Amino acid sequence: MEWTDEPRRGRAFIRIALLLMIGLLVLGPALARPVGASFAPPGTAAVPDIGACVVYPDPRIESPSACGDTSTPAFVNSTVRFNVSVSDPEGEGMNVTFYFDRLLPGGSTNLNSSTVRIEVLAPGPGVTAYAETNWTYTRLSNFTNGNYWVLIEARDADGEVGSQGPFPLFVTENTAPSMDGLLSTYSGSVDYPDPQVPLIYVNVSVGDIDDDPITVTWEWGDGTVGVDSAPPFTNLFVTHQYDKALFPLNETPRIVRFPIKVWVDDGFEGHNTSLPSSAEFDLEFDSPPNVQVNSPSVGSRFKVGEPVLMQGTATDPEGDPVVTYWDFDVATDSDGDGDPTQDRDAPGPEATHAYDAPGDYNVAFWASDGETKKRCTDDNCSNSITHWRKQEVPITVRLNQLPVIALANHTALVNEPVLLRIAILDADGDSLLVTWDFGDGSANATNQTLEVGTVEFFQEHVYTTPSLCPGVPARLCPTNLTVTVFDGTDTVVDVKVVYVESFNLPPVIRSLTVLRENRTAAPNSTFLYNTTAVLRLNMTDAEDDPMNVTISWGDGDTATARVTLVTVDNTTSVAVEGDADECTLNPEGHIVCYFSHVYGDIGDAELRGYPISVTITDGRVYADIDPVNGTLTTISHTIRDSATVQIQHPRLHGLGPWDGWDFSTLAVVLGLPGFLVGRAAWRIHREREEE
Repeated sequence: MEWTDEPRRGRAFIRIALLLMIGLLVLGPALARPVGASFAPPGTAAVPDIGACVVYPDPRIESPSACGDTSTPAFVNSTVRFNVSVSDPEGEGMNVTFYFDRLLPGGSTNLNSSTVRIEVLAPGPGVTAYAETNWTYTRLSNFTNGNYWVLIEARDADGEVGSQGPFPLFVTENTAPSMDGLLSTYSGSVDYPDPQVPLIYVNVSVGDIDDDPITVTWEWGDGTVGVDSAPPFTNLFVTHQYDKALFPLNETPRIVRFPIKVWVDDGFEGHNTSLPSSAEFDLEFDSPPNVQVNSPSVGSRFKVGEPVLMQGTATDPEGDPVVTYWDFDVATDSDGDGDPTQDRDAPGPEATHAYDAPGDYNVAFWASDGETKKRCTDDNCSNSITHWRKQEVPITVRLNQLPVIALANHTALVNEPVLLRIAILDADGDSLLVTWDFGDGSANATNQTLEVGTVEFFQEHVYTTPSLCPGVPARLCPTNLTVTVFDGTDTVVDVKVVYVESFNLPPVIRSLTVLRENRTAAPNSTFLYNTTAVLRLNMTDAEDDPMNVTISWGDGDTATARVTLVTVDNTTSVAVEGDADECTLNPEGHIVCYFSHVYGDIGDAELRGYPISVTITDGRVYADIDPVNGTLTTISHTIRDSATVQIQHPRLHGLGPWDGWDFSTLAVVLGLPGFLVGRAAWRIHREREEE
């Protein structure tokens, strides 16, 4: 029978229609879900997904690196930016946690890793959101390869967790560029009658030990800025011409100064540093005298009836004789001409005057190199000014006022220097004597100043005891800081507290192992009596503090040792005092000590267990203080662990009849004394029991 194509096409169409119907029945509910919705079976939670993960290790480089790519390093004290994409199939909100130091050397989890948690609001089923944060590493990694291990976790409302990592992040140090040879002052002179401003010549060397390219920026103080790009180590020869228009050539004599600031930058955050200098130009001129008030200083405060010492100096560039006088209150000189009939209260460069009423006064010191001299302001000298010059100093006279002091509570770390600060305002400007009572039984400290209005004093002090009440670890006992200020007339006292914290961590027992005398494993920790058992103790201390070890062997005997890390010529070793056989550093940097002990006769028993108890302490404390809420967190620094050994004493229960016949026969055949045969029988019996 011959088939045509038409029936075949009909049967194919029917098959396709059936397949489509089955697919709709199976996939219909899933297709009805929103795009990105979870296809997890009903009743199961879907794990959040962490997709793209990038890190910006170097703030100078705009392009990111993939998480785990250590080819581009990060730097200590520089911002590292992390960015990950996250999504949740169920569309739930997530908490994204960044663990910046997740692993310890040896591969164990760092439970004290610094973390940042980012809350991601519900983005919708399968919709990608982003979590970004910054972190600054303030020290190098404990890993010898310089890596930190970073872990990123995303946790949804159901507690399902997705993670990325741990992945390495290489952190190293970058040194700021340096500059050498910049002088504090570059000098020049402008001579007359044809004033010309000379060039300033600057020769400096710049360098960067990290071989970073350097940008050198010159701020010349006249509004102009120059920029040089230099390789890591080079010498720069720079000149600068100041515009003559910037110089007041008609005001002489005087010194014109331009502050120079040179910035060196390697593009690294915080490395844009500057060095100051200046350009000074002497404007030569036949001039009036220079006047300087040395005492009193601007804003000085005196008490009513207190003698005010007035001292001044006046010099003339040409060496002419100088006439000077003092005007105590600038009461009558309204035109500034220094009229000797009205303005001269006391002649000479030095005078003393006591004010009999409180108030604000202006003290003026006048000088001239000639009563009739004048300085011409034009070629014909048709306009001129007098050569009388003065310096005017405002002072205040008032009744004695108490010093006002500002002292705050402080927080310190035990055995670490803390800088204590006090600010004092004395309205009279009196000399001040400041006495510090640190409250810990140490000697008082003092500061002294002469005639200042506002001053800050600092004292560096080391507190050796944390703020814990003796015998009551849960109570705060801050130390009273008492500061006494004496202004020569009155005394002011203020008392604040110093919270002394200690973040010292306790030691860690990493393992206890009982070994044979040859330091091989002891099966079931079982030993024959009168043989040597060796305890191997693996321990560390986060701060490398000396550790005191006490071992109770369980039979009434104890062993003690004090273990200390010693570094000489960059080589660290273990020093031990006490009963330890040996203490060394293993490749992970842990301290491994061996202690030996012989268990004697165990009595009538054939097998007896002895508990070995190990106690370690570094003699420190941990005290985390919250001064605001007055709370205290402490951690025990006495760490304990234990192990058990079994001591065996095989007992001879007699020989069987076959054994007796066997050894008796052996004695007759060999002609050996009976006690030798008995000794051999005992040894064989003992070996059998050990088997």
